[in-house]
Amino acid sequence: MALDIKTFETIIPSCFLSFTIPNPVLPTHLLRVAVLDSSIQFTESPQIATLLVSQTREPDWIFSTESGHLQLLLSSPEISQLILIGNNRINGSDSSLLTYHKRDNTQYVKSLENSLKPLFFALSPKVSVKDGIFDCSVLDDALIHLH
Repeated sequence: MALDIKTFETIIPSCFLSFTIPNPVLPTHLLRVAVLDSSIQFTESPQIATLLVSQTREPDWIFSTESGHLQLLLSSPEISQLILIGNNRINGSDSSLLTYHKRDNTQYVKSLENSLKPLFFALSPKVSVKDGIFDCSVLDDALIHLH
């Protein structure tokens, strides 16, 4: 089933979507993308948070279930939409296929962030783009916050 990109043009309260895409850095692997909109209606520009889930945390309840994503969103009431991206773990399979050396991890994450910026833009509500400018800044190693 194809996703309709218009679905992401606005915040739809409590909407949750999850899908897989090819990993742009490791094309033989898949990434799981989950998008959860807040149930709170915001009157000002929505704040979008994108979290790249670390390989070791992917199986954790908070990163692998809709209720875990909801817990993350509720713990950050200023966030209108949460986008989580991590390696796709098919049927709980081991992600050792994606094991990489620690020194390579930073380069992998940077490459992944840069490759996924068009996806972040496509998934973000159009009101989050001001004057044709879409701002994406890294807050720490794993969290990207879209203004």
